[in-house]
Amino acid sequence: MSLRCRPRGAAAETLELQPLIAEALANNRELRAAESRIAAAGFRITQARGLPDPMVSIGYQNEGLTNYTYGDSPDAQRMTKLTLGF
Repeated sequence: MSLRCRPRGAAAETLELQPLIAEALANNRELRAAESRIAAAGFRITQARGLPDPMVSIGYQNEGLTNYTYGDSPDAQRMTKLTLGF
């Protein structure tokens, strides 16, 4: 496809459309930024492939509300838990 361009006071010039489109695409900053984001996305670990976050729990179970019974009562206990799913 050809494009005729006739500026005032100048001779008619025929420009080919495909080289102009290629130049516009090569110099488009938004397209280059999008291509960079697409390339970078390939290096990220997706949620499906990544391991879940580890969880830590610490607790204490006391018998009674008025005093500290750990060591005095067999029902009082400390609890620690570390969880990591695979």
